[in-house]
Amino acid sequence: MSTTTQARPEAKAVLSPLFKLFLIINVALAVSCLAVMIWLSAIASEKVPPMQERLYSTCETVFKMAAGAFLGLLAGRGSNPDRVQVS
Repeated sequence: MSTTTQARPEAKAVLSPLFKLFLIINVALAVSCLAVMIWLSAIASEKVPPMQERLYSTCETVFKMAAGAFLGLLAGRGSNPDRVQVS
């Protein structure tokens, strides 16, 4: 008794170059804001100047938005790819 199993074709989602660019920009923005926040925390003294506090607050907001955009980009692309290639 022999059983033959057929290999199922593997499907791959193909991402557009524009989506990859958006993803790279988003990651770079999040990493740079996180780096600035860490640097500002490292050089903070007893009395923080108002400009340094505003910069930290701005970087915190941008980091939160970039993290949300990153999750949104990945979730949106995962549910609706540009096209699917079957090999």
